[in-house]
Amino acid sequence: MISPFFWISATLLAAAEPKVGCPPPYKEQDAKAQTTVMVVLSPRMPYALQEWRRMKKAAQDAGYQVTGLRDPRVPLAEWKEAVQASKDTELLNMPAINEIQATAFGALNHIPSSLVIHCGKTHPWPILGVMPDAAWLEVLHSRTAQLEATACC
Repeated sequence: MISPFFWISATLLAAAEPKVGCPPPYKEQDAKAQTTVMVVLSPRMPYALQEWRRMKKAAQDAGYQVTGLRDPRVPLAEWKEAVQASKDTELLNMPAINEIQATAFGALNHIPSSLVIHCGKTHPWPILGVMPDAAWLEVLHSRTAQLEATACC
């Protein structure tokens, strides 16, 4: 598996203009398959850990790749204690997002914060907070559609 930091780094280096000869815009299903949602979590926001599984499942069921990262400002001991209390062992060894890159993308303004990455480009507006499935999927679709304007080639 490619490190989640690869996508952020690739985004910072990606060209703004699509290359000549790129195929026409992708169908919605193709776009979702090439889209990753990186969710930054922190136990300091009460619903972030509680809602993680539901929001992850909704996005995955819709065809998105989903990965979680922990807030780098939370000490590892505090993180592990919160994860043990939540009984979600999947979160135990979750890597921290790079604080400098997370700050650059505004991903630490509110947790959970979700970055939508399509073909190596990150949408400039993170999705902040927890929301019902229908709203969550609508925002993911909207961010993906906006990123589709730049071809994946």
